[in-house]
Amino acid sequence: MAQEVCDHIPQGAQWILDGTVGHGGHTLAMHDYLCPKDVDTVHLIGVDKDEKMLADAILRLSTYPTITLGHAAYDQRDEIKKIAWVDSFDYILLDIGINRGHIWDAERGFSIKADGPLDMRFDSTSNGMTAEQYLQRMDVQDFSAKLQQYGDFSPARAEQIALHIARSRSSQPITTTLELVDVLREIKLDGRKQAIIFQVLRIVVNDELGHLERFLESFGDHLTPWGRCAIMTFHSIEDRMVKQCFKELSEKGDFHLVNKKVIIPHRKEREKNKASNSAKLRVIEKVDKGS
Repeated sequence: MAQEVCDHIPQGAQWILDGTVGHGGHTLAMHDYLCPKDVDTVHLIGVDKDEKMLADAILRLSTYPTITLGHAAYDQRDEIKKIAWVDSFDYILLDIGINRGHIWDAERGFSIKADGPLDMRFDSTSNGMTAEQYLQRMDVQDFSAKLQQYGDFSPARAEQIALHIARSRSSQPITTTLELVDVLREIKLDGRKQAIIFQVLRIVVNDELGHLERFLESFGDHLTPWGRCAIMTFHSIEDRMVKQCFKELSEKGDFHLVNKKVIIPHRKEREKNKASNSAKLRVIEKVDKGS
């Protein structure tokens, strides 16, 4: 939804943050939308916690003088300030979800179709726990609850999955993606359900909902008056979190909803890019109390 992202940039915006720069697609689209008309005043800051995605974006965007890129998670305000040298932005964009590059690279451990180590960390420079380590240590009841919450499995099915993984790991460690797929096939889980379990693991390993919750608690402090925040989600839980937060902020009167109805991709985009089918974009604007 690059066009929709660009259409919601506030008029006169000078400082823009892409908090999930990925390969740089949205950053480049915003650059082309704003420049060269405002080339002397616009500053686009792109950050990503995934250093491999960031390296691709740097390779793609390093020749653009208005774009500055750096390594940080979108909720790491102090790190972002070191990169941007400002603490407030006119437009903040988040595109929350897995990048196709994650799936294509078997070594990242996200794919159910290619063999690779069970890593799943977005930021492999950190000392965070890998998916393999999580499965080796996971508590059955805790993982069962996460399968229900993040994967919409029934309590009985979620407990069966968690118990089966626990029993399998006790006889032989599960270290690769296809080893985990084989374990899941033993209890008649098809490819779609396997993909959901991989998604649950990814959410847990990267504390994705924790990052979003921390961002939602404070993003308003880092928007200029009449600044906007646009968040694109691909998971129902994340969309509910954004929807509820934006609703509460608008009811307090400090913000107003730019789009009262959620924005979804146009039919042509959904046909061209199947991954966009679940995309939802919500935009909120900070009210200038001083005007």
